[in-house]
Amino acid sequence: MSRLPFALLPFALVSCHLHTGSRFVVDGVRLDAHHEETLTLESWPAGGLVLESHQGDITVERGPGPIELLVQVHEQRLGDAHVHLEGNRLVARATDGGTSAIGTIRLRTDRPLADLTLATGMGDIEFVEVEVSGRLECSTGMGDVRVRAAGKPDAVDLSSGMGDVQASAFACRKLAASSGMGDVDLDSVTAEEARLSSGMGDVSVVRCTGKTLAAETGLGDVDLVETSFETRELSTGLGSVDSR
Repeated sequence: MSRLPFALLPFALVSCHLHTGSRFVVDGVRLDAHHEETLTLESWPAGGLVLESHQGDITVERGPGPIELLVQVHEQRLGDAHVHLEGNRLVARATDGGTSAIGTIRLRTDRPLADLTLATGMGDIEFVEVEVSGRLECSTGMGDVRVRAAGKPDAVDLSSGMGDVQASAFACRKLAASSGMGDVDLDSVTAEEARLSSGMGDVSVVRCTGKTLAAETGLGDVDLVETSFETRELSTGLGSVDSR
């Protein structure tokens, strides 16, 4: 695939800060160097945006000015790799075709976003006070997921293999929140359909409303407080179910 010159890409590379001494392994290759790049998006990509980290936290937060991405790039030699958009996906590429990877990512904007996917192999995901429409997906293999004040997306899918999942202060048509090992907590969420599950952990639903709620845990408690859904399916393999 041919590379577009930077002037034609839908973002600008604003700055680059270099560091050494990191310990990062991808496919058996040690990436001992890393640097940080700041990208400014001139427009939101058609079809949304996919931000994936091999290992590191992902944060989406409100900030003044244009849409800005702060990205940590891991590489074998300092300055060998850079990030850019391929379609609607953020990727890291080494100039010599060697191994590189994306670490921590921070997205700042005061604009509404449409269709956003956030994924990390190991790290926390935090989405705070940014409006999103369409679909919002957040997943981590190991770490916590926290989404607060996300506006009115159509569908929200939150998951952690090992960690807590928290959602609060937004409305959506369809919500799925799950953890393999960790708590799932909802507070002040309105959803037509909500499906919540934990393999090992508590499920808590506080001040939420909607049409259909399904909440289950293999080992833990299911607790509803000041919550109203037309239809509820609540279950636990080992624990208690309480509604008040």
